[in-house]
Amino acid sequence: MWVLGLWTVNPELRRLHDWYFGFSQVEIMSLLPLLSLFPYAWSLSVGGGWKRLHPSLAMIAWLWIGGFSYALLLAVLYGNILSGTYTFVDFILPIGLGLWIAADEAQMSISRPRIMRMLFGMTTVLSVYGIIQYIFMPPWDAFWLYSVNMQGAFSFGDPEPFQVRVFSMLNSPAPFAVFMAIMLLMSLPELSMRRPLLLAQVPIWLIAFGLSMDRSGWIFFAVGAVAYAFFTPRPGILVMTIAACTALLIGLMNFVPAVFGNDLFVTTINERLGSFSSLDRDDSAQQRQAQIGYALGEFLEAPLGRGLGVIGGNATKLSNGAAPIGLDNGYLSRLVEMGAPGSLLYGATFVLIFATLLKIWRTAKRIGDTMLQGVTGMTIAIECGILCFLLSGDVSGLPLLLFWLCICMVVGQGEMQFSTVIGMTSFERRLAR
Repeated sequence: MWVLGLWTVNPELRRLHDWYFGFSQVEIMSLLPLLSLFPYAWSLSVGGGWKRLHPSLAMIAWLWIGGFSYALLLAVLYGNILSGTYTFVDFILPIGLGLWIAADEAQMSISRPRIMRMLFGMTTVLSVYGIIQYIFMPPWDAFWLYSVNMQGAFSFGDPEPFQVRVFSMLNSPAPFAVFMAIMLLMSLPELSMRRPLLLAQVPIWLIAFGLSMDRSGWIFFAVGAVAYAFFTPRPGILVMTIAACTALLIGLMNFVPAVFGNDLFVTTINERLGSFSSLDRDDSAQQRQAQIGYALGEFLEAPLGRGLGVIGGNATKLSNGAAPIGLDNGYLSRLVEMGAPGSLLYGATFVLIFATLLKIWRTAKRIGDTMLQGVTGMTIAIECGILCFLLSGDVSGLPLLLFWLCICMVVGQGEMQFSTVIGMTSFERRLAR
C-alpha cells in the first residue's frame, strides 16, 4: 500500500526539499498525501462503492461526513472557503481508504495482512530514524525547526542532540506519539512467540515512543492498554507489554548517559514524568484550562458554529485574513467549528462506532473467534485512547487514517465472517476453526 508509505515519509521529504531549495510556509508537497486519497473517494462516491458497504459502517461514515459537511457550509457562508475546504478534506479523505477496502470483499481478504506488514515495517523505520534524530539531530530537521521557529520554549525542545522531542519523519512530536501509540496497540493481538521478528521490533518502537516526550501520547497508550485489558482474550500479552515498557524505560535511562556521556535524557524524562503530578504549575496544562472558558464563550456567541478553518493550523494559512482561534482541545475545536448540530453528529459517530464494535466483539466471543475478538478489542482500545487524547489535542491526518482503517477492516471482516458462521452448528464452527 504505497499510500501509507507516502503518508509516513512525506513530511521528511518536504524537510529535505526545504533544506536544499529553501524554506516555504505553504508547498504543494504538503498536499500530496491528501491528493493520494482522491482515487479512493472517487471510487466510493462516483463509482458507487458506498452501495456495497455494510449498513452499520455506511451509517458511521454518513454521520461523520454529515457533521463536517454542515461545518463546511458554515465556512462558505462566513467566507472561509479555502481554509474550510482544506480542513474538510483533511478530516474526510482519510476515511476513504478504509471504506474502499471494506466495500470489496476480495480486497478485504488480502488487504489486512499486507497493510499490517507495511505498517509494522514503517513503524520500525520511523522508530530507528527517531532514535537517530534524538542522538545526532540531522541538519535538515534542525533547519526546519529553526525556520518555523518551533525550537526553545515551544513544544519541540531545542534542535540539538539529546535536547529535541523526537518527531521522526512526521510533523511534530504529538502526531508521532499518537501514531506510535496506535501501532503499539495494533501490535498487541499479533504478538506471539511464533512471530519473533515482530517481538524484536516492538522494543525499538517503545524507545522511540518514549523519546517523543509527549504526555498526551503516553496517556493515549495507557488508556488504550487499560481498555484492551477488558476486551482481550489474551491478557498475558498485555502484562508482558507493560513489563517491557517499564524495563525499557529503566534500561534506557541508564544506557544513554553511559554510552553517550550525556544525562540530558534522564533529566528531561524525569521532568516529563514529574509534570503529571504538578499540572497546576505546568504552562501547557494551564493554557488548555484557559481555552475552555474562551471556547465556551465563542460557542455561546455562535451556537450554530463558526465553520471549518477558523481553528489555528495549516488551514488558517489559506484564510481570508481573519485571526485564527488557537485551541488544543479537539472537543472544543469541534464545538466552535461545528456548533451544536455538527458536534452532535461528531459525537454520535463515536457512539455508533463503539456500539458496532461491541456487537462484533460479543459475537466473536460467542462463536469462539479469538483472533477477531482480539482485533476488535484492539480497535475499541484505540477509540478509547482517541477519546481521551481529544481532551488535549486533535486527531487528523495519519492517525485518523489508521483509526478508520482499523474500524473498516474490523467491521468489514466481522460482517463477512458472520454471514457464513452465524447459523452453523457448534460442531461446524469448531470444524471451521
